[in-house]
Amino acid sequence: MVYTDIYSYLRVTARMIGNSRFGNKMALKGGTVLVTKMLENNRYDLVRLTQDLDIHCSDKNIWVDFYNNIEDILNQNDYGLQYKIVDRRSIKKGLDLSDSLKFELFDRNNGSTVHFKIDMNIKPNSVVTFEYNPNLNMTTYDAITMMTDKIHAISSEKIFRRIKDLYDISVLASLYDFSYLSIKKHIEVKFGSIENLKNMLTSTNMDGIIHAYEKYNAFLNEKPDIRIVWSIVEAFVKPFYCNWKEELTWNHRIGRWV
Repeated sequence: MVYTDIYSYLRVTARMIGNSRFGNKMALKGGTVLVTKMLENNRYDLVRLTQDLDIHCSDKNIWVDFYNNIEDILNQNDYGLQYKIVDRRSIKKGLDLSDSLKFELFDRNNGSTVHFKIDMNIKPNSVVTFEYNPNLNMTTYDAITMMTDKIHAISSEKIFRRIKDLYDISVLASLYDFSYLSIKKHIEVKFGSIENLKNMLTSTNMDGIIHAYEKYNAFLNEKPDIRIVWSIVEAFVKPFYCNWKEELTWNHRIGRWV
């Protein structure tokens, strides 16, 4: 199954969730939201693969209600799509603050079967900001919240396992302007002092990061040069690692803070 078909299935699934009674109780985040932003901005050259829907949920009881009923809700569609939950992580590991549903989706229109996941994290709504995306028909993380999470993800030893977040920062920085102080506030509210961020974009770590990027094969088009990705991200995160005190505005057209 080609990538565009996978994305189409994820998008129609999101739209059906948005039309259900869960539409105003959850928010989307992650790769599908980011790919949607790329397509909305006509940046097909940046598109990376994604095969799941990531959900933000503020209440465990809502999630339990969701996984008990979502299969039936999705199967009440007129698209010729048949959904089946084949695994739920919490059955084996228990339900704490995250969970994952694995789906098998059969398309009666062409006889194809695809697999995807719906991953969930339970977090209070106070630490994120949202926006409505009409293409997904759901509330989603806004660009500031997405950027906040990704800066945090690459600012520790985990960066070698979070190469997609390194790439995603370069994408968001190529799509949007940002307020430095707005992101800084988000980081401090959600993760604590900005001084806790560790700059991993050093010459010591360069070989390891390049090696991890070389193994990251999730691109629809030609993989962007790591030197370009590195330079964009390095320029974007610099004031956060310096704990700059004054307002700056990121200009995505010229790729620097002004």
